[in-house]
Amino acid sequence: MRKYQLIAEDLIIKIQDGVYQDKLPSEKALMALYDSSRNTIRKTTDLLEMKGIVYRVHGSGVYIRKMDNPYAINLNSLSGVGTVLVDRKLSSRLLSFEV
Repeated sequence: MRKYQLIAEDLIIKIQDGVYQDKLPSEKALMALYDSSRNTIRKTTDLLEMKGIVYRVHGSGVYIRKMDNPYAINLNSLSGVGTVLVDRKLSSRLLSFEV
């Protein structure tokens, strides 16, 4: 596993444990904490953003996304709605059909 992936997993654990609640530390602080380059930290935050865990505000920082809504899903996920909402009943219906 690559270093940025290990850092991302550690940050996810810290977010779940409540160490970081609203915002991640600055890039410089994360670089010092994980003894990493700026590129590694940016890859880490890119990965967390792709997973829907954080979002960026230009000039302000990287914020933790609140997932209060049980029906919220990450549209960047490749697993599909059926696997995300596994405990919900999914149905579909044909609205119109023309030949």
